[in-house]
Amino acid sequence: MQLKITSGQCYQFTLEEITIATNNFNEDLVIGEGGFGKVDKGIVNDGVTSFAIKRCKPGSRQGLKEFQNEIKFFSFCHLNLVPLIGFCQEDNELILVYEYMANGSLCDHLYKKQNQPLTWNQRLKICVGAEEDYIICIPPIFHCDIKSSNILLDENVVPKIADFGLSRIIPSPCHAHITTQVKGILGYLDPEYYKRRKLTEKSDVYSFGVVLFEVLSARPAVNHVVEEEHSEKVGLAEWALHCHQCRSIEHLN
Repeated sequence: MQLKITSGQCYQFTLEEITIATNNFNEDLVIGEGGFGKVDKGIVNDGVTSFAIKRCKPGSRQGLKEFQNEIKFFSFCHLNLVPLIGFCQEDNELILVYEYMANGSLCDHLYKKQNQPLTWNQRLKICVGAEEDYIICIPPIFHCDIKSSNILLDENVVPKIADFGLSRIIPSPCHAHITTQVKGILGYLDPEYYKRRKLTEKSDVYSFGVVLFEVLSARPAVNHVVEEEHSEKVGLAEWALHCHQCRSIEHLN
């Protein structure tokens, strides 16, 4: 993969370059998977520099729209957000190439035992850093998919927000909300947005609040493996509210 980027432009890779970088999309190089598709670690021709290469899965109804959205936001997002390096649109393939984040996602460190656990000081810095990363977006945006798996950590455990496939630009300061189709992950979704399809700046705040509870408790936003008598624990936000109301916040973790 020969990387040549003109300042301010998003590089367009050939499918051959992507295939070489991922060793023909070798399963051993898969580092993650989301709604868009699998993410591979790609290594460029110097044998040292790595990228995260996200490949749209076949038959994805939202793939093209999210692909176009990521490229559109390339010129808007601050360097403290995970940079989009380039893309490939060839032979029905939709591929996005990002800066490689050596320490994976916040989610990985909270739930995967093989990952190095985070100290409380690291957790605090990650939360503060992620909040600052979001605030500095120009123009202001609704991210619409804030979750622990979209907060990535570099080699110094500095957080950067990723995945702008669902994001929307706030039209103007006078727009209090955008009415739109509900997208995102249950457990992180603002209840007002989920019920009324009205997306506001508070929608991302709600989602980030769920992330804070995750960091505090190391519980997933939605726990699908629970007994019926403990159904109140399914949604982390609801469980945190229950603990607060019962003055038993220590049960959160």
